[in-house]
Amino acid sequence: MMRPASSTGTAPSVEPVEAASPVAAPVENALLQCPDDALGSLADAWVWVPTEAERALLAIDLEGDGTLFRAMGEMEGTSMIIKVKRADTEENIAVIKTSSSNTRTWAEVYAHRLSTHLGFGDLVPDVAHVELGAGALEKIAGVLEAARFSDDGKERRRQRVLREVRTAMHEGTVFVGAMKPWLGAFMFHSGLGQRDSLAEHPVMRTLRASAAQPEPEAVELRQFTRLYEPRGTYTGELTMQQLASDLSSLMLMDALMAQNDRFPGANLHFISTAGEREEVGERRGYPIFSLGAVRLLALDNGAAMRSEHGSGLADLSGATVRGTRVERFERTSVERLRALSRRWTGRGCESLPFDDEVAAIDAYFGLDAERGAIARSLVDRVLDYIDALEQRHGDAVFFTRPRKALVENAGVDDTMLTP
Repeated sequence: MMRPASSTGTAPSVEPVEAASPVAAPVENALLQCPDDALGSLADAWVWVPTEAERALLAIDLEGDGTLFRAMGEMEGTSMIIKVKRADTEENIAVIKTSSSNTRTWAEVYAHRLSTHLGFGDLVPDVAHVELGAGALEKIAGVLEAARFSDDGKERRRQRVLREVRTAMHEGTVFVGAMKPWLGAFMFHSGLGQRDSLAEHPVMRTLRASAAQPEPEAVELRQFTRLYEPRGTYTGELTMQQLASDLSSLMLMDALMAQNDRFPGANLHFISTAGEREEVGERRGYPIFSLGAVRLLALDNGAAMRSEHGSGLADLSGATVRGTRVERFERTSVERLRALSRRWTGRGCESLPFDDEVAAIDAYFGLDAERGAIARSLVDRVLDYIDALEQRHGDAVFFTRPRKALVENAGVDDTMLTP
């Protein structure tokens, strides 16, 4: 339940403040508190400020001759994804994801904005909402007309997207997509990306509130692949502290989004913090590639928020596989989530949130009213879970070392990792 904007006060001029982390969000004290009739609605303060990487994406010449489009290959999941290349060098610079039965472009936008707001946007690619006009649509139509996929389901999706593109061209309307920067030097990790094997990984023990805090010992991530080029074994290294923090944050995000495709599809990756891949040896006739220092990466986030009943919260709470239960979080992220809930859902407040401010927060995250209602319900359910943990275990539910210190120790800027 919400209420109309108060007539007793007007929204102050509160500009989004960029803190040490790239949180393009209102952080003035008033926005951290419960709604107040005397102050009134703060709807005007909730304006998304694009990140530097978003601005770079939006500056790409999608409509003109400066770019070429190509279709991604068979192994890129169920989505129809278009590669964007520089026309002069054919260098890959971005990808455009289209909506399908499994992928929602607005969910990709929400994942980026939510993770950035909560302080771990470096684990999720920057995403720009794009509205493609005639020039871009003509290029996409040419790509999809020439492409063919052996998978029947993906071939049907190609045909459907092509029909939608042609309709937009005929009617003179735009076609909506989600654009991400082209990333290199990363690989999926099947061990962390499947529930049963994740439950057995040593990192999960450190995510129980009753367990000792994770130590700074080195952990090697290793993955062999014949599916992706170049084929071979990929390795990377990070500390157990960083791995625990990254995994906890990503599973928190998935719960808040009712994510359905993180673990069924081994959809969890690790990425080089320096954007480097070096061949360092050979094993069984295949090269070994070192990615050096790595972080976790949630590359694909579109299979989310069909409803509030996705698998993300079940994974976080261990309801599906007990061993995936997460009971330890970054304190800053939880504090930001609680502050958000006061303005968005009225959680713990005597006063209801203002209708126009709720709508502004929906838009801030790239959501319409229906999707915003789902998101707000998930915020309350996830905080119910965390509040119950904290009541039982106290401060043990938080990592004792601030996440910012972890990132600084890893030698990377606390922004999106863009190889």
